[in-house]
Amino acid sequence: MYDKSGLEVLEIQYECESDTLWMGNGKPGSIGFDITHGILIPFFDTDGVDPNTRVPIGLMLSPAARLLATHLPIKAIADTEPVKYLDRLDIEIKYDTSDDILWMGNGKQTGSAIPIVENTVVLYFEEGSERLSEKGIKTPAGVMVYNAVKHIEPAILAELAELAAAGAAE
Repeated sequence: MYDKSGLEVLEIQYECESDTLWMGNGKPGSIGFDITHGILIPFFDTDGVDPNTRVPIGLMLSPAARLLATHLPIKAIADTEPVKYLDRLDIEIKYDTSDDILWMGNGKQTGSAIPIVENTVVLYFEEGSERLSEKGIKTPAGVMVYNAVKHIEPAILAELAELAAAGAAE
């Protein structure tokens, strides 16, 4: 999806029941790559594109609020019970409060990067991975989200407001 100036626009959806956060550029994705055993999965657009030049279009994080509760200063998720087995998961999460930058990855050293949405969500690849994988395809290792709270908080609050409104209507 693009705005009036022709720049890609970040689309964010949060599903409270499954605690899943989706961030993408609105293009359909057909291939997912598991960075951290089902927790952090980037998706790629490969329709009509050489498989060696896969383009990242989105990212799924689950359980999102439970993983991010101890990292992001979002009141709506602060009371979320943290993932008890986080120390056994292969996900590294860091948040820079001064710059509002969120890093999520598998702890492997990164080299090259391709934006999912320019200056907003950037997918990083394992350093030297193109030499390790078949056909020179790079292996995703992590994602950087700029203005993380600014982008993620409204999606979570909107979902919680919808749930509260649905509950009040019943």
